[in-house]
Amino acid sequence: MDDPNMQTELALLNQEVAGLHRVVSEIGGKMDVVIQMQLQMQRLQDRSDRLDTEVRRSQESNERAIASIRADLDSAFQVAHGARDLATRWLNRCVGGFAVGAVLFGALQWFVLREITDYKAAAGRASELERQVQRLECAVTGKCK
Repeated sequence: MDDPNMQTELALLNQEVAGLHRVVSEIGGKMDVVIQMQLQMQRLQDRSDRLDTEVRRSQESNERAIASIRADLDSAFQVAHGARDLATRWLNRCVGGFAVGAVLFGALQWFVLREITDYKAAAGRASELERQVQRLECAVTGKCK
């Protein structure tokens, strides 16, 4: 063992083993980093899955709320249309009533005016007949006024 070549070779071998230990230690450290990264990625993936599930639930909830609002709007529009139709019917009835009333009032005025005209004509004939009766009385009795 006193051979200088052998000692040199042993020293080189020791250096290579020490270097190998260092490399294995570095690989172990890098493996730890890789494992930590994989764990972090798994946690992030789990979180992403939970968020996706939460987003889907929120979307479903929003869609249900929107459907409910649309149904409420539809029923409100139906009530509004019903109220409008009812108001239109009553308005048409009122307008029709006013039209019938106007026609009846016009007919009543026409009848009254015709009667007034007939009474005036009758009064004129009556006064003419009265004058004729007075002339006849005057001619028959001789009493003239």
